[in-house]
This record gives sequence, structure tokens and C-alpha cells, in this order.
Amino acid sequence: MEHYEASDMQTVRNQDNNAQYHIHIACYYNIPGFWNGALKSTMQKIRNECKNNIIVSLVPQCDATERWDGELINLLEEIDILILNEVEANCITKCRSDEDVANFFYDMSPFTHVIVTKGEKGAISLYQGQVINDQCACQSIEVVDSTDAGDAFAAGFIHGLHESNSVHSNNDKNNAFNNIQSEGTAAIPRKPIDYDAIKNGLR
Repeated sequence: MEHYEASDMQTVRNQDNNAQYHIHIACYYNIPGFWNGALKSTMQKIRNECKNNIIVSLVPQCDATERWDGELINLLEEIDILILNEVEANCITKCRSDEDVANFFYDMSPFTHVIVTKGEKGAISLYQGQVINDQCACQSIEVVDSTDAGDAFAAGFIHGLHESNSVHSNNDKNNAFNNIQSEGTAAIPRKPIDYDAIKNGLR
């Protein structure tokens, strides 16, 4: 992965203008070719090519350098859904309470939904400086190996998100998402993500 570059990403060929796409990005901190604005520039290009008919989610994963930088914060305006665990959230924001973490991400990127996994305590959804959903774990199980648990959660969340009929609906239940404009994307508004879709992803 150390040799992978943001410019290596390709968009969908023969795009259907009526289709919705989802781009999920993992291992941000493990891919230096994504850092320092490289991925942001690529995502802006992809949003233009797809006419913003996409949801972009990102899992940063652990930063082996322990710097927790790589200009992730500057990238967030291109990210619709940030999925990370509690340790990662605390290290990135230097905050401890859920409310402070929510406020930090709101200040940095007001329209990014943030999902924080909390192990046996479940997960929370943060949006516009508030905890909008707190989902407890479905059941308690004995943990044998937590390797890739975050990736498994992200896969399940994204599946649940798209199973919801309200994903990218054309109604105005979430007007904020209708008004998002990304720098460098010719002011093309992103599609709305309904709160119910987020909650469905957490179930």
C-alpha cells in the first residue's frame, strides 16, 4: 500500500447519470499517497465526473506514525461519512467526551456524518455537533480476535445504509445535505443522506 497513489483511483466507466455510487476508502493513514491533499484533489475530480451522485465514506484506521495528521481534517469536506473507532476519534480530535468529539468534527466539516464505534458499548452517530443516534451492541459475545472488526463493521454499516429506501431520496428530510457545496466541484450540490438511512446502517 505504501506505493499506492490517490491518482491510481478510477471512476466508474460508462456511468449512468441516474445511478448512485458509493466510494469507500479504507486505510487512509497507511497510504502516504493519499496524504497532504492528494486524495482530496482526486475526490473532487471524481465528484465532478459522477455529478456528485456518490456517497463517499472513509475509515482512517490506526496511524502507525502516531501523528494523526496526513491532513485528514482538510480532506473531510469531501467525505460524507467518516467511520472510526473511539481510540482513533480521541487521538484525532484530542477530545475525550462524545460531545467534544462531535463539536470538533462539526467545526472542521459541518456536513460530515461521523460514526464512532465503541466496542461492547455499540456505536454512536455524530452530526452537526450533536450525538444524533446511540446504538447499543446487539448482544454480548466473547471476543476471540478483534482483527478487522472495524472493517467488518464498516461493511455492515454501508450495507444497512444502502438497504434503506431513504438513501439519497429526493425529499427534503435532510435539507442540510441538499446545500453542501464542495470546494473545486463547480458548486454541484451533493445528494441528501436521510437520518433514517444512517440509523438503519447502525442496526
